[in-house]
Amino acid sequence: MFIFPDTNTNKSRYADNLSKGLPRIPAVKKSANFMAFSKAGRELADWHLNYETSAMHPEIAVEVVAADCIRHANSNDLAWRLQSAATFRVVKMKFGKKRNEETNKNVPDKTTVIYNPHITLRNIPLEAYDYVVNGKPALEWVMERQSVTTDKASNIINDANLWATETMQNPAYPIELFLRVAKVSVETVRIVKGLPTPISPPSGPAPRLLQGPPSKSKFLAAKWGSSNIRRNHGRNEIHQRMGGTGENGEAGARGR
Repeated sequence: MFIFPDTNTNKSRYADNLSKGLPRIPAVKKSANFMAFSKAGRELADWHLNYETSAMHPEIAVEVVAADCIRHANSNDLAWRLQSAATFRVVKMKFGKKRNEETNKNVPDKTTVIYNPHITLRNIPLEAYDYVVNGKPALEWVMERQSVTTDKASNIINDANLWATETMQNPAYPIELFLRVAKVSVETVRIVKGLPTPISPPSGPAPRLLQGPPSKSKFLAAKWGSSNIRRNHGRNEIHQRMGGTGENGEAGARGR
């Protein structure tokens, strides 16, 4: 069942409901398809559970500026990780810029991430941003969380570098996490695209969830019905219980 919420069919059919509730588990038509989903689910679970120790994306280039010298390496090359701890300090990652040919304006270039003044990541595959978690690509969650921020109300500083050095004992943890999640994201997209397409969804349109608690008028309509007969019946019943008389002149509870 781990794989079903990530299928394109499930996400498109129940897009509105998935923003409010739990995913629906559809029925698979053939046993062969079920086995394909089972195998893909195990593989996907392995990537997602072990994302912190997974391989880093090998095609992303790490550009390090040190001692006025620019060094280029891929993410699996150990050379770039031999820098000082200060070289890996991150405050806020941000996308590079490129010129839009139609508007002639600078727009974000998601193939490039400026990690800090010393390190730039290039050749990031755009399909890595297709893996979305809670409305945002997983890579962009990493960029947001691996940073230094100050809470406005309490002035408490949240510094991802402290977690990296004190807990993980690895000052390069934020950049390595980005490179690992990039690999996990690409693999997730690959697995989902390889899933069998014939899924048997429940018949009829996807159910719509209530936007909020029902109003008083909706509650009364559900209790007494919408016709005048039901409303009159309800009104007479309440009147009788309080000691009045109904439409037929029968005495209420107080009269008896």
